[in-house]
This record gives sequence, C-alpha cells and structure tokens, in this order.
Amino acid sequence: MKKLTFLFSFSLAELVQRADKVLAFIVRDMAQFAKFGYDTSFSDKIKVAADNLRELLPDDYYAAQQKLKTQLKKKSRQLLDDLISDLKLRAKYALGEKSYEFQTYAFYKLSKMSDKELVTFTVHIVNTAKGHLEQLATRNVDQTMLDAITAQRADLDDKIDDQQLSISARREMRVKRTQIANELYTLVGEACDVGKSIWARSNEAFFTDYVIYGSKKAIQEVEELEEMETSNV
Repeated sequence: MKKLTFLFSFSLAELVQRADKVLAFIVRDMAQFAKFGYDTSFSDKIKVAADNLRELLPDDYYAAQQKLKTQLKKKSRQLLDDLISDLKLRAKYALGEKSYEFQTYAFYKLSKMSDKELVTFTVHIVNTAKGHLEQLATRNVDQTMLDAITAQRADLDDKIDDQQLSISARREMRVKRTQIANELYTLVGEACDVGKSIWARSNEAFFTDYVIYGSKKAIQEVEELEEMETSNV
C-alpha cells in the first residue's frame, strides 16, 4: 500500500491559520462565490475540517507515549533477564556446568533473543527448572523463585502489547491527521483559486488575499507578505 503523505510542505499550524483567514474571506465574498455555485455548505466543510485538525493531539504526544511504553518494556525485559541470570548461576553450580541437566536449559540462546522470543522461551526454562527443584534447592531455588520469573514473564508480555498498541495508535493518528489535513488543504486551495478568479481584474487587495493564503510559501514568508501589504496601505 502506498504511504499516505501530506500534499503540502508547511506546518499544520499554518494550514489551520490559512483556513481561518480564507473562511473570513469567503464570508466577505459569499455573494461572488454564489455566482460559482458555492453556498455556506462549502465554508462549513472548511470550518469542520479546520476544527477537526485543530482538536487532534499532535504527533509529539503519541511519540512520547510510544517512547514511554518502550522504556517500560525495556525495564521489564531487564528485570526478567536478571531473574533468569540469577537462576542460571544457581543451576550452574547446583547441576554442574557440564552436566546434561544444565545443558537442557539452553541458556546460551538468551543473548540473541527478541523480547517476544524470550517470553516463549521463559516457559521452557521454568518448566525445566520444575523438574530439577530437588537438586536446585541446594542453591536455594524454589517454586517461589520460579513463580517470580513467571510473573515477570507475564509483565514483559503485557509491556510488549502496550508498546505495540502505542505504535499502532501513533500510526493510525498519523493517517487520520494526514487525511484531514489534505482534505482541508484541498478545500482551501479550491477557495483560493475561485477567489483569485473573482477578483483578478477588479480588486487587487482582495485578489492578493487569495494569492497569499493559496501560496506554497512557509508561514514566515506569509507573515512578511502580510506586513508588506499593510505597509503599502
């Protein structure tokens, strides 16, 4: 699927500002717009799109939530790693590093495991240890310790889900934000095209209104144009 991208290169804040300005121009020029078949439903569409975009939480919010969930997942992973490392050390000396029993744990695989793989592999470790509890007891390994590992495994599983949900939420909002912004940009562009056509030969000031807010210039340049227009009055 082709990635949805913005149809413009300036900020969303500027797009909303442009929409507000153009709405005022349309209200002022509604009699002229009516000659082209436009009525208040057109300006209503612009207002709704602008208000919807204005009310959306920015990507910064979703990025921060994603970062938070990622950090919580990393912390949970570290806690599980620590618990398993502790069990590994105890098993090494309770069972013997070269013993077949110790080798059945396959601890050597841990260093290359993803978070999801570790969640699954921890079940193997805990169940293997349950069969060796009598031997492991010499190094103070008991069911309580295994239960702690199991509980931390469940916590990591939850934290993985939380992180994935935050990633999905951010992606979904990016799509929604882009769709609304592109709709608004298209409507503003249409209004400016019509406005320029209306005033091209009869009112330079009104014509310039639509030129400024229908342009592809960045907001700083737009402000400079407005100041220039004001200074020439």
